[in-house]
Amino acid sequence: GNPHGAAGLAAILRAAVSGTSKLTKIDINDIRTTTIRPPAREYRFDDPSDDYELNLGHPQHRALLRRLLLREEPGRKVTDAFSDISFSGLPPRFRLEECAKVDDFGVPQVPTQGTINFTY
Repeated sequence: GNPHGAAGLAAILRAAVSGTSKLTKIDINDIRTTTIRPPAREYRFDDPSDDYELNLGHPQHRALLRRLLLREEPGRKVTDAFSDISFSGLPPRFRLEECAKVDDFGVPQVPTQGTINFTY
């Protein structure tokens, strides 16, 4: 089954219906009903408001940060939704705005090391 449970199924379905998806078939037999275990971090798509401590060396934590950076809120810069931001293991002058820059595929450029703490 899908090792990420209902959250993983939701991610697969979002990917399948995105305007850029090249998926032609998805075969889903079952999903796990267990909760997400650390170091993976749960994320609520309907209301992601929370205090976050993300290890950017962990792929799921980077994906979560990218997801938050891609949330659009009318009349606000994407980084305005983040507060109480602190970093460790990143260059001294590093700023969240650097992560908000996207590549040619529209993917935010998130570091692959260090930690970031913030309230969203």
